[in-house]
Amino acid sequence: MKSTEGQQHTTGEVQSGGTRRDSPRRWFRIAPTTVLIAALLGLIVIWASGIFNSPIDDFLDSSADSLPKDGSPAFVATQYADWTIPPNTGLKQYFLMAYWKLHKKFAKKKPLAWSSPPSPVRPCSIHGLLNQCMGATGTRYLIAREALGLAVMFGHTNTLNGVQWVAAFEQALRDDGLLIISNKSGLVKVIPKDKLADYREAGLVKAGE
Repeated sequence: MKSTEGQQHTTGEVQSGGTRRDSPRRWFRIAPTTVLIAALLGLIVIWASGIFNSPIDDFLDSSADSLPKDGSPAFVATQYADWTIPPNTGLKQYFLMAYWKLHKKFAKKKPLAWSSPPSPVRPCSIHGLLNQCMGATGTRYLIAREALGLAVMFGHTNTLNGVQWVAAFEQALRDDGLLIISNKSGLVKVIPKDKLADYREAGLVKAGE
């Protein structure tokens, strides 16, 4: 006959004093869900606190409203599309939004799978389409303040993948008098030709770029 103590040790369900405890199998079922919830909460906190921002975010503004008021040379960085949700939206929707933002920012881009149908030649926002260029390839553009708010004539007769579409739009910018300057960090600076000397003098375009 087995002792009561042995039965308690074997089943793992009864502790001294008559209290009941969960079996290891039950904890195994609960743990993955708990870990997942904790991980999602952690991602939201990290995303909200801006830990994932790149170093360039520390000294570049993403909004023309925050540019220096003296008209000195300055850049505005392209951004991925953003969304806002009503304050009464449920927690599940906030989780989904956080995941989508992280996915858009850090997921590997597939520009060859990206597709743009034929489009008639028409005035297109330089800032708006460079945001789309970044969405297609992941390349970040720094737009000189003088080019903000301007439009360029752009369109194409064939369906283009992401690489082709970005190349076509960059060429349209060149044809309109804008310089497309790449550097070793992968950033692309878009500057009017007649403003290049000002941006070099301000140190915003380095030697060799």
